Amino acid sequence: MYADDIQIYRSSTLQNLGSAVAAVNNDMAAISEWSRRYWLKVNPAKSKAIVMGSSGMIARVDWRSITPVIYNGIAIPFCDSVKDLGVYLDRELSLSVHAKKLSRKVFATMSSLRRLRSFLPIPTKVTLAHSLLLSILDHADASFLNLTEDQLNELERLQNLAIRFIFGLRKYDYVSEFRQ
Repeated sequence: MYADDIQIYRSSTLQNLGSAVAAVNNDMAAISEWSRRYWLKVNPAKSKAIVMGSSGMIARVDWRSITPVIYNGIAIPFCDSVKDLGVYLDRELSLSVHAKKLSRKVFATMSSLRRLRSFLPIPTKVTLAHSLLLSILDHADASFLNLTEDQLNELERLQNLAIRFIFGLRKYDYVSEFRQ
């Protein structure tokens, strides 16, 4: 049996980052013992560690001097971003990685649907747009609260793709009158 989606959070100042990593390593040792006792396995190859903070703080981190997070003797790499419940979190919590991933996913889905658009009636296209395109944008949309104007414009552009698909509009056609 495998243990899935274990998360450990530790708050720290930049000066005490080494102590925070040491505390996380103690937690990892306790998790290792607990999982062994209950016949669970944690896959360190699928595990990630991340240090989050302001861009100024992240720029001052001396990555070479930080002790790695260790699970059963295996170092867990520090990453630039992690995925949590379908939301990509980066070091500065800017959601820029998440916005880029959403954009790629919507464009990939749209490229599959584009071949069908001339064969489908509008009600079917509405259903497909809601279930396959807009559902991607709707997932965890509460996390969009602090997006930058550029990121919000990108999300609006993705919504416009869905509108263009539904109504058979070309790339530069206005979509304002079709929004409802």
